[in-house]
Amino acid sequence: MKKILFFIITLLIISCDRDEPTEAYYNFRDNDFEKLLNIELNSTIKYKNQFGDVITYTANEVTEQYENQLSQGSWVIPGSIKYFYYDRKVIELNSSDFNNYKIKYKFNRFPIDVEQAKENDFTEYPSKFNGSVYVYLWNGIGDNGTININFDNQTMEMLINGTNYQNVITFQSDNPNPIIYTSSPERNVNVVYYDIIDGIVGFDDLNDNQWRIMN
Repeated sequence: MKKILFFIITLLIISCDRDEPTEAYYNFRDNDFEKLLNIELNSTIKYKNQFGDVITYTANEVTEQYENQLSQGSWVIPGSIKYFYYDRKVIELNSSDFNNYKIKYKFNRFPIDVEQAKENDFTEYPSKFNGSVYVYLWNGIGDNGTININFDNQTMEMLINGTNYQNVITFQSDNPNPIIYTSSPERNVNVVYYDIIDGIVGFDDLNDNQWRIMN
């Protein structure tokens, strides 16, 4: 009897010493970091049009800790259900010249099949780097100002103020009309030039303004 009891206690001790399985962590890969944009907190970015007008943006939010855990509420179980971990970075810029002229970049690495990853959140499945940019002035219909970035899109070169940007993706809203709100500036930007390494380097609006980044 003593031998059996000793054996059971030994098994319990061994079980407690074993490492518990941990949730999968979809962390940024080496080739993701160059796409995260090197914009520092409180730094300024200026855009100038052909008439000499300038819009200044200041970075008032830059994520320092990338790690997040996916959690979702449930009406069946009180509190939040927690799943896998993933990396996420947010950069928010606001204009000191104009109210509501916000630009917000969001990046993450997320499993391609989210439901599969949630069903077994201890296993890491194939993942993908995702990016989007919210531009308040964007007049895209149905996207609420958000442009989803397809990093596989065709790129071109743009020479702006002596700097050659080599990986520029062009986004066009295909909307010839501004989106007008009674209490906010009209959204009239219909073309955005996005460099994969440097972010938005220029944009055009329906008033024939061509805004380009100042170096």
